[in-house]
Amino acid sequence: MRPTEFPFVQDPEHIGYWSDWRCTRNCRDSNQHRHRSCLPTESLKGNKDCYNLEEKRPSHCYIGVTCPSDCSKFTWGPGCKNNCSNCQEDCDPFYGNCTRCRPGYMFPINGCPDPCDAMSYGQDCEESCLRLCGGECQDHVTGACLSKSRTTTHNMSQS
Repeated sequence: MRPTEFPFVQDPEHIGYWSDWRCTRNCRDSNQHRHRSCLPTESLKGNKDCYNLEEKRPSHCYIGVTCPSDCSKFTWGPGCKNNCSNCQEDCDPFYGNCTRCRPGYMFPINGCPDPCDAMSYGQDCEESCLRLCGGECQDHVTGACLSKSRTTTHNMSQS
């Protein structure tokens, strides 16, 4: 049996699982593509019929919208509708990932959408608010501490 004869069968011993469907980086091709590979096993050594498999299907990837390769800085995706303004440098126009976030933001693989949590701040959210402030930071970029004002409660008893 050649793996290419059964493209819709999952055979974990010989053929890997399908990747997610993705639009190509060529905006002239509006099809989506996915792929899988033959897995190296003893039984397939030297088998020249085992090679990468690819499927494509019609889609509307870039029809009627701006091609991501034409997006302005810090925008990405079909029609350039997504932003990655928290990236330190411009992000990938097709997928939105970047190499590094601006201080105070995290997850460059997703375009730095999230600020640091209340207990961290700075570049890559690696600085500790606990160490700096003894608790939470007020500012996720600079690490400015919350005010340490205390509220005093008075017990008033009537005699």
